[in-house]
Amino acid sequence: MLRFITYLILFVAAVSASTLKWDNNYNKNSNLPLTSFACSDGANGLITKFNDPSLTTTKLSGKLRPGVFLAASPLIPSWNSPNCGKCYRVRSGTKWFLFVAIDVATPAIVSGQDAFSTLASPNAGYITVYQTELPLTSCYL
Repeated sequence: MLRFITYLILFVAAVSASTLKWDNNYNKNSNLPLTSFACSDGANGLITKFNDPSLTTTKLSGKLRPGVFLAASPLIPSWNSPNCGKCYRVRSGTKWFLFVAIDVATPAIVSGQDAFSTLASPNAGYITVYQTELPLTSCYL
């Protein structure tokens, strides 16, 4: 019984409730330069990780598994965060999608309309979701 309680506590700690909004700047095909986002350069930046100073949202999307989106997350507090590029799943009811965190967002997660539409109508404006961190291999090719 103690082992079950320990697993339950770890599971609850790993899942956090948040609000999800959308902004077309985070659409995979927006083709914005990654220098427009907090996870651009620096030791933890995606430009640094992929050694590509001309990295755009569209080029970054080409390095992701099919169906993985881009988003801003409250878990990215500022430029060069160690959480830059981490892989997350957001879930609302039985629907979910994966995203890579590329920018600062407070207090809500902000995805592109392309991702938001997998969970709800864009007319909704925002929805409550549950966020879970996943291994990088879940998002990257």
